[in-house]
Amino acid sequence: MGKVSAEKLRAADHTIMGIDLKGGEITADLSTDEGRQQAIAATLEASGGHLDGAVFVELDDPKLAPAIKSFPVPTGGFGTSDGIAEWVMLMLSPAADFLCGSVIFVDGGTDGYFRSDDWPRAVPLSGLRRYMRLSNEFASRA
Repeated sequence: MGKVSAEKLRAADHTIMGIDLKGGEITADLSTDEGRQQAIAATLEASGGHLDGAVFVELDDPKLAPAIKSFPVPTGGFGTSDGIAEWVMLMLSPAADFLCGSVIFVDGGTDGYFRSDDWPRAVPLSGLRRYMRLSNEFASRA
């Protein structure tokens, strides 16, 4: 996570847990499946099972920056650390309480550009029975 983002979140009484090969509150190798699973388990344990999370890739990382900067960015540029921090603050605020299980790409439109035909997609006719069953199960709980 960027320094500006971490400082803003800490100032707003959010807990930030760094995950890295060394120097973080949680030590894990995020380049492997096993390391990512260990990071998730350790983070959930440290947070008491409740986690609001965000992952940032720093553009100043000498290994990742050239690849990231080669991606097409339809909005014309990358977000700033300050802008990302403000966005994270909004997502952690009561204004975003309705979000649940959402994956939101904050990438300047790159994902949408690469996968423009993937979404939205109509529900296939074969999936309607499952949707109806799940809707009825949910309604019966209310």
